[in-house]
Amino acid sequence: MNLGNQDKWYIVLMLFIWLLLSFAILILGAHFLIDGATNLAKRLGVSPLIIGLTVVAFGTSLPELAVNTQASLIHDNDLVIGNIIGSNIANILLILGLAAITREITVRRETANKHIPIMIGSTLLVVLLAGSTSGGLIRRVSGVIFLGVFGLFIWYVMRTAKKNLKTSASKMSLPACISSTLLGLALLIVGGVLAVHMSQSIARSFGISERVIALSIVAIGTSLPELATSVVAAYKRHSDIAIGNIVGSNIINVLFIFGLSAVIHPIYMNQRAMLDTGFLLLISILLLACMFVGKKYRLTKVNGLVFLSIFVIYVASLIRWA
Repeated sequence: MNLGNQDKWYIVLMLFIWLLLSFAILILGAHFLIDGATNLAKRLGVSPLIIGLTVVAFGTSLPELAVNTQASLIHDNDLVIGNIIGSNIANILLILGLAAITREITVRRETANKHIPIMIGSTLLVVLLAGSTSGGLIRRVSGVIFLGVFGLFIWYVMRTAKKNLKTSASKMSLPACISSTLLGLALLIVGGVLAVHMSQSIARSFGISERVIALSIVAIGTSLPELATSVVAAYKRHSDIAIGNIVGSNIINVLFIFGLSAVIHPIYMNQRAMLDTGFLLLISILLLACMFVGKKYRLTKVNGLVFLSIFVIYVASLIRWA
């Protein structure tokens, strides 16, 4: 091995060490966020599910927002699409899969009957709007439509929250709840951004293509906050946070972040992008089907293993056909 190769492997080793450090930051952030969010829900008198769908979901989606805003400004079409579609695929297959294996997740009927269908509808909206134009172009006006639908979703969630106000005892004061939640979000963002940069550098050092990096490395990297949050939530038996975080993040990713990206610069949905979006639609429907087959309104360890198996096959196919 010559000196150049030695230097390369030393750099890769250091990148892996920083990557492990970013994972540690993510896990620490998840602990602070879960403790703060669950106690905040008690203090405000709303269900942890509502907090998961809004505060936690939006917070853990900030890395996707940062990546997509930057990608839109420089007109990086593959990264804009790959980050959102790839993140949502990873959220369902990888994150919910790992969370379900960690501990069986109980899903509220409201989530199964309303929130997951809304998530499916948001993905279907991408397919319909892209299919309605020549060349699959998501224009700025389509981005405005996405943002308008997102506003309706937030209105619906807030209206639901007001109907179910019921305060309960909390171990934390309100300032402590807010501080813990914000500290958790900050650590998740720092850990997520650090993980994305380290992962991209490692992937490029091995000659992996930009499309594969966008749909896998960047997508998984920006989903690491959701991963840490949902797995820790499942471990702590906070199923509402675990499932609410993923469903809420997927809705926010498509309606808000993808919509905003289209407003900044029109998005071209090529054939590959449509295939990836179609795959996302199918696994979203699979998630809904799991709510009514077998153990009703539960994600079991068997479901988790199935999701993870599909994810491994998907990533392998990306690398194979890159």
